Amino acid sequence: MSIDITQRLRALGREHLEGRISREAYRRLRAPLLDGADSGALEHAAQDGRARDVSEFEITTQPRSIRPSIAAQPPHRAALSTPTPRLTKRIALLGTLAALLVILLSLLVWTAMKSPVTRATSSRAAVNRLRTQPADPVRVLLRPLLSERHWSDAHIRAVNAALIRLGPARIAADREADWFAAVVDSVRERLRQQQALANTPITPSTSPLAALAQTLGITVNPPAVPSHAGR
Repeated sequence: MSIDITQRLRALGREHLEGRISREAYRRLRAPLLDGADSGALEHAAQDGRARDVSEFEITTQPRSIRPSIAAQPPHRAALSTPTPRLTKRIALLGTLAALLVILLSLLVWTAMKSPVTRATSSRAAVNRLRTQPADPVRVLLRPLLSERHWSDAHIRAVNAALIRLGPARIAADREADWFAAVVDSVRERLRQQQALANTPITPSTSPLAALAQTLGITVNPPAVPSHAGR
């Protein structure tokens, strides 16, 4: 009889510890069992059963060890994870240098992209200025003489007439130009060749080339140097 009551008490205590019955139900069911058992033996058995049940409950409900991944970090690791003021200053300095480098590179790229546009704009402006400037009439008349195709008498006569209309002052304004000197040299050389082929001395009235040479300031038929063979 006492063994059965002891087992029932143990089972009742286990159900209560496992949460299958409430504390009030546990007490209500335990009271009749305690009244029907021998007080001395029953008390001993109940204490023994409660001790075992409590031990089993403590073993069952013992909290698991905290995993290392969620355990608190040691003090020295926490100190390492917190940035020091010196490290913060270095990070800020590196950030500032990186920003300045980005700005410098942007300026270099912008300058490189702008330079070709500026040069092209300047070239177009220079061309436009040349186009808008009035052409030099003396140069327009004389430059074609540097070609072998423009030495006919008719062309030379027309050029000379146009130069006479422009006047000596306008011709003198271009006298220092390189192209003007090249034209004078060509006229002088052709005049020498023509004089060498002529039977009589050529004059501006008989030769369109001599007339052009006179207009350009070239001496036609310079006086011969007298010889002093008798001395």
